Amino acid sequence: MRELKSSLDTIRRTASELITGIEGQLQELRRGRELMQEQEKESLLLIQNSDLSEYSLVNVRGMDAAEIVEALSAMNDNDRLNIAAYLESRGAWTTEIANQDTKEFGEHHLDVRYNTDTNEVINIKAEMELNERAKEPISADDVILKITHSDGFEVERITNKTPEGVQEIMAALTKLEDKNAQNIRDCLKSCGADYIPIIVGGGRNSGMPQFNDFEIDLVKKEITMMRHLSPAKQAEGIINRLEFAKTAFSDDERNLIVNYAFKLNDMEKTRELAERIYYEETEGNQGAALAVIDAQAEIDALPDPMIGLWEMEEYGYLAEGMLPLTKETALELFDRDLPVYQLHKDGSETMIQGREQVTEYEGIFGIEKRIGRMKRACGRCRRNLRKAGQIRKRSFYMGILVSMAFIS
Repeated sequence: MRELKSSLDTIRRTASELITGIEGQLQELRRGRELMQEQEKESLLLIQNSDLSEYSLVNVRGMDAAEIVEALSAMNDNDRLNIAAYLESRGAWTTEIANQDTKEFGEHHLDVRYNTDTNEVINIKAEMELNERAKEPISADDVILKITHSDGFEVERITNKTPEGVQEIMAALTKLEDKNAQNIRDCLKSCGADYIPIIVGGGRNSGMPQFNDFEIDLVKKEITMMRHLSPAKQAEGIINRLEFAKTAFSDDERNLIVNYAFKLNDMEKTRELAERIYYEETEGNQGAALAVIDAQAEIDALPDPMIGLWEMEEYGYLAEGMLPLTKETALELFDRDLPVYQLHKDGSETMIQGREQVTEYEGIFGIEKRIGRMKRACGRCRRNLRKAGQIRKRSFYMGILVSMAFIS
């Protein structure tokens, strides 16, 4: 038993020494492999000022683009004095390939760009991915926020926040001490916003028509909501939002949608109209023409084509039982013995008893909805009857000509 125990102790010691040696060799191999992988990482970094009068194109080994961006973003003022030396202190190997004197670099090969004037760090590959995402159609649930700051503006598509959540983000933005582009984006991230800058002043999609649900001007300290704009402006925003990824509306359709919003002052129905026409056009269906006809019929149902419901609301008259009239139409209808009213900015109205009450009044006039629509319908009936009479006349004379030709 003593010999057996001695043998077992020897086996245990030997096995432990073998395992320790193997683990040591594995760690060495792992360190060597990691070192080789680090050395295999290679990126091109452009260090430049804003007008490219001074730049340095640097080959960075041992760091990928994301690691360079992280390192450069953590620099202090002393580190910026010699960026290559700073990167080497973080474990990279750097080699300058070109500068403003050699004038040899191809921008399409770059991985990271650093602007010495603004301290802006750009991951070129990530930026290209953002450019692709920035061309995607806008979802109905996306909230669009335009942010104006001292360096320009950005229009952000926020995909995971409600309008109320975006209002909270705007409140956080107003509290920023230094309202530059980087701090603004950091604030968006800290608020948990999944966002993509779809339009950037002087940059991404800068030529695209603008639209937004909210606008915050951090310079003027002003906040604007789309629903507070005029119906025409809101309609333009709806059109631009729908057409962001693909043009669909004809000029006549755009004009109709804007006119529909202006005349009827109903943005929910305007949005439904625009979405219906857009769907029919993009799907190649024939329903767009029917939608246009229906919308035009609603506009034509108003008693006066020269004034809309929004103008009456802006004037201050908010009662729902009236349709607005201009002075010319009010005179015409009064002369036909129809009840016409002076509308007042306090929301009241006065029935007109004499012509001078029309000619001398400088405000807006109105007619009750039921009468205005009957008048419009009667007008259409009269036009249809005139057309029918003209058709009967043409048929009568055509019959005479045919008879004469038969007799001859």
